Amino acid sequence: MVPTPTPAAALYPRAYQANALVRAPLKLTHVEARIFALALGCIHQDQTELPGISIPLRRVLTQKKGGSVYETIRDACKSLMSKVVSIESQKGNKKRFTAYSIISYIDLNEGTGYLTGNFAPEIKPFLLQLAEQYTHVEIETLLTLKSAHAHRLYWLLKSWDDVGLWEVDFDTLRKQVLGDDNDVTYTLFYDFKRYVLEPALRELHSLGWVVTYEPVKEGKKVKGIRFSIPKSQTRLSEDGQPLTPVTTTSKVRPPRKADEPGAAHRAAHPAPAHRDPAAKASDDRRPDSTRAGLHGRRRSAHCPAHESQSPPPAGL
Repeated sequence: MVPTPTPAAALYPRAYQANALVRAPLKLTHVEARIFALALGCIHQDQTELPGISIPLRRVLTQKKGGSVYETIRDACKSLMSKVVSIESQKGNKKRFTAYSIISYIDLNEGTGYLTGNFAPEIKPFLLQLAEQYTHVEIETLLTLKSAHAHRLYWLLKSWDDVGLWEVDFDTLRKQVLGDDNDVTYTLFYDFKRYVLEPALRELHSLGWVVTYEPVKEGKKVKGIRFSIPKSQTRLSEDGQPLTPVTTTSKVRPPRKADEPGAAHRAAHPAPAHRDPAAKASDDRRPDSTRAGLHGRRRSAHCPAHESQSPPPAGL
């Protein structure tokens, strides 16, 4: 009989994964993504063995009430138990395929109000004592996301934000977000963009992280996607809630504010909506200094510890 893990004293504020795990194909529902994020919060990088998972049920679902909460979490637990992550690598001309379970045991107990369990021991190298090639995120930021697609895209983009640019094949990205056992859903880029990519990016934009993208085409067909990834500057308040961040690098121009440099000049000298050729020619005959004057110059409740962790510098 599998022993029930002792409930942890606290959840840590950050979640860590090796980049190989982050970038592996994995399909999760929204509730599964929340459970996984909270389970990662049970791990501290100074530990030498994977700890037991212990999550207050009230942290998994905060909106629903009544009996449906238990059924929803139960179904998510069943699904998580069956999740397998496939990692492929190549050394020289020799390929390697390895499959890992993530969770080996889960106990959902309404009486104690806790979800407890264990990580599969084989997954340890991808979750614990990470020295390089890993990604970490703020758990409270993850928990503000409202869709599974946003969770997956957030992890993937964070794993490349040190580089600032990520170009990925469309089919690869689709599998990373939707799983590698799904060959029928959103196989056309238009559908994937409409129902997966852009809704997820809107959620990230609501955090102040204005990631942009452009399709990479081969003829008329979209073969890949190129993301421009600014540094995420989401900050947490003392109670662990995300504060509105300031994004300084983005292809999307932020709204102009009254205190921007040159704003007062633009207000005093608004550019005309339309000018006829004669007016333009007249401007062109003005001295440079005069023309320059006509135009203005064109970015938790059960987490009392919130201990600070000081891991080595993150890899790519």
